[in-house]
Parts: sequence; structure tokens; C-alpha cells
Amino acid sequence: MPEMEDHALLTIDRSGRIVLPSSFRRALGLAPGDRVVAYLESDRVVLTRFEALEEKLWQTMGAVPEEERRG
Repeated sequence: MPEMEDHALLTIDRSGRIVLPSSFRRALGLAPGDRVVAYLESDRVVLTRFEALEEKLWQTMGAVPEEERRG
């Protein structure tokens, strides 16, 4: 299997959009219509698959006693 490129120079279009390279999309299992969460981390923009973040949140909530959870 070919090694995934771990960096790419991207150009922002007039609407502020970028295109993720297909090698990145394949590595993350992203398909058209999938959701990602973008957040700023210092001087970087980080993209995370929504499902991965959702799973992490559920795991965190599982560690919180039910009586302390807000609904």
C-alpha cells in the first residue's frame, strides 16, 4: 500500500473553501456528505471527523456520574 502524503499545500478559493486531497480523505475514511469539525489550535486549523469527536464525547460523558450530567 502506498504511503499517505502527510502534508499538502492548499489554496483557499474566493469563497474561503479548500479541497482536501484524496489521500487525506481516504486515510480518514471521509466520503461526500460526511461532517468534520474544525477548530483553532494556536496558529493551526484542525479538522476532525465528527463521528470520532462524538465518540470521544460519549466516552467522556460515560465517566461522569448520571446525576451530575446536564440534560
